[in-house]
Amino acid sequence: MDVSEAVKDRIIAQLSRLLEQDAASIAAPASSPEAWVLNYQLGSMASLLNALTTQLEQGEPGLAGAVDALTPTTEAAAAAGPQHPEAQAPVVAGPSYRLIHQSGTPPPIHQGPARRWLSRDELANAFGHLQPWELTRYRRPLGTPLFHQSAANYTHLVIDCEDDTARRMWEAMPLAVAHIWGERATSIREIKHRHPRGQESWCRGTWVAVVEGHGRGRAANAEKKRRERAGGEGAAAAAAVGQDDDGGRSADQGTLEMLLFEAVKLHDSIDMPDSIPSSDLPPAPTAPTAPIHLPALTTIDSIPSDHCLWARVGRQWHTPAVKTLTIRGGIGEEDVEGARSWLADCADIEVLHLSSCVIDGGDADDVAGMLSVLPADGKSLAALRTLRGVDVEMYDRDPAAIDRLREVMVARGVSRSIRELEIDMRSMGSTPHDVERCQSVARLIDAIAHPEAVKKGVFTLCHDGTCGEIDEALLSRSSTGPAATQQLIRDFAKRAGTVMYLVDDDAVPATITDASFPAAHTLSPSPMRPRRSGRSRSPPTCPTCRASRQMSPLFVRCGGSSSSCRRRWSAGGGRGACGVEDDQLEQFYDNVMASVASFSNELKGHRKTCVRLLCDALRTDFKRRFMAQQANLNLSGGPYKLSLEADGLCVERRNAATDGHSAAHEGC
Repeated sequence: MDVSEAVKDRIIAQLSRLLEQDAASIAAPASSPEAWVLNYQLGSMASLLNALTTQLEQGEPGLAGAVDALTPTTEAAAAAGPQHPEAQAPVVAGPSYRLIHQSGTPPPIHQGPARRWLSRDELANAFGHLQPWELTRYRRPLGTPLFHQSAANYTHLVIDCEDDTARRMWEAMPLAVAHIWGERATSIREIKHRHPRGQESWCRGTWVAVVEGHGRGRAANAEKKRRERAGGEGAAAAAAVGQDDDGGRSADQGTLEMLLFEAVKLHDSIDMPDSIPSSDLPPAPTAPTAPIHLPALTTIDSIPSDHCLWARVGRQWHTPAVKTLTIRGGIGEEDVEGARSWLADCADIEVLHLSSCVIDGGDADDVAGMLSVLPADGKSLAALRTLRGVDVEMYDRDPAAIDRLREVMVARGVSRSIRELEIDMRSMGSTPHDVERCQSVARLIDAIAHPEAVKKGVFTLCHDGTCGEIDEALLSRSSTGPAATQQLIRDFAKRAGTVMYLVDDDAVPATITDASFPAAHTLSPSPMRPRRSGRSRSPPTCPTCRASRQMSPLFVRCGGSSSSCRRRWSAGGGRGACGVEDDQLEQFYDNVMASVASFSNELKGHRKTCVRLLCDALRTDFKRRFMAQQANLNLSGGPYKLSLEADGLCVERRNAATDGHSAAHEGC
């Protein structure tokens, strides 16, 4: 018997045993559709097996022929499958369900192979954008090394009160935890404190702890690198050298560059607690410790003078690279020590802004106290190029304090080198004290300001673009003084918004010209020497007095297209109070009407005058006299219209509505 005969005998034997089994009995125990399909398929194969057996027994075709006969027959059986739709369901090995979640156990993070594998550094950069409390949730799946690397990648950190979640988390964070996060954030470049407006102490301890933690973390990294470089037996010696000359830390260039502060107006529905634990400062070191080195810190912007300015007093911070210091809220006597702590080790301060508000600043004496913390070596302020917020406004400001400020700055290297100078005066009276104060200010400007700064203007401007109020008599009384003082007064007059005049001075200064007060919008009697009896003097004649087309209806201007004037009288105390007695009511009425007439007749382009009386009794008497005498007034039939308002008198040009400008100017 050859090989082919032996193979045929085996195949025939196997097929015979298979045919002896009943296909229905095989599928009977199963009740699923899959079992029915198997039963059908076995039934379809019966005729096929019988044909193969017959062919093999007869030996007519060879083994290859039997195989060829099997293939088309199998395809034919498969083609018959669509007659039974249920037979198309695949046969699934194993259980018919899959466990996807188990109660109490989070679903697995990794469900399959990643389409792109991220490197460790890329993962650290991605997770480094999470808030500290968000990153903490992933500490276990990330692992400690990747967690710390992600925290070390922080570059900007905002302690924010506006976002509800962030506000609650920062308020609840213990200062020790904030210090730890500062230690982890060894690459931080900017820390921003966004506190509620009026609550500068909110989370004050938090930002201080973060800053100190960052400094400690940088120092620890520098120490570790120094030890690694020293290695072996030289490690102890290197550590000793580092403690003696601080060489390791001084070699660390640092990363923290900016400390920013911002006041945020929260919605009225947000109820802020009066005090929170994170507002308290971390305990200051009682024993000498290594200083907090911040060698890259260059900018402190808008730090509030309240609560925050003195936060580093006694904390041994070292910030030699600070070039810009902006203080919000102004400098008072109690804030000088805090400001000195920020300036003490500044080697090259360039910008010093003592108030980011228009109306606040630093008293000249307080500013001198701040700057005196720097050595009088002729160079500690040599780099200063911008100085804003020096306040010399008060009537009782001591001219000697202004002279002291000049001496302090000159002794530290300032010599006509300030290119941006802003001095806040807000008022120039005509008393001898005011003249002396102007002379001291002129000497200060001449000593420290660059000519370009003087050309641009050195006075702090208000929101309306003017710099305050000036007494018109000052122009004549200072005409014989030093040239620098005369120039200072003329410059201030060109930017003054209010011009005051003395009501008991009958002489009209000859120094007033058309160009004396080009920016003024208000003409008012001086509060320095109010008139108590006799007729009121007319205001100084200014041929160019007229209101600007661009001004709001609530303001008036001398130097535009039309003008209004205001006066304020009250029977009580306060600015501009006249102290009118009962026997002076008639004379007071005559004086007011004379002033109104002079405004209307002598001011070119004048449009409207409003007199507002603040005292009820005075206003009632004034209105009674006005109603009784209105028929005799020379204004009643002229180009002006007179009307009584709720709190005073209004005189308005009758054609004001046709000149293209607003006629709603408010008087006081």
